[in-house]
Amino acid sequence: MAFFKTHYYGGIKKYQWLTIPLALHGIVCRADGQRVEVSIGDRPGDPVFTITDLLPHLAKDQMVKKLTEAVEGEQLNLLAGGLPLQGGEKDAAVKMNILTLLHQNYGITEEDFVSAELEVVPAGPAYDVGLDRSMVGAYGQDDRVCVYTSLRAILETAPPPAPRWRSLSTKRKLAVPAAPACRKIPAECRGGHRLKAPSPV
Repeated sequence: MAFFKTHYYGGIKKYQWLTIPLALHGIVCRADGQRVEVSIGDRPGDPVFTITDLLPHLAKDQMVKKLTEAVEGEQLNLLAGGLPLQGGEKDAAVKMNILTLLHQNYGITEEDFVSAELEVVPAGPAYDVGLDRSMVGAYGQDDRVCVYTSLRAILETAPPPAPRWRSLSTKRKLAVPAAPACRKIPAECRGGHRLKAPSPV
């Protein structure tokens, strides 16, 4: 089998990511300078990825661990495939088959992953939850609901005397300085009070 190494960020419950359908989204910058958008797992007929787990009868030691220790971050490797490339090297035939498929479909090579920004997310659309359809079931709702409501508030207010803006950025949970684009947001005036642009964390 061939796996993609991953690195999680944010406060996730790692055990929730096992054995569910996962999709891969992002951008790969190829060596020739072309940006390639990658989206696998959310369109009808797409294959999906998953993170494997132990079968119940093999998980005796795992089952007695605390939830925070039962699944380690290093175990969250994405199952990418299991068929070997015909005529490929014995120890790398499955990997070569996956790389061949990626090159055929996206024109990318193994070296291009150095300049890639890819995210693994639960596959599938958002769903109405409950018989009364009163809730939404989808990943990332904590951030998305804030973005949606703040945007609606801006769009539905009367024309303000001064510009109003909302800063949205990703990777906010990483312990690194704010994105360069955020640091360059110009100061604006609102209601006669000057707002300071975000500074690095």
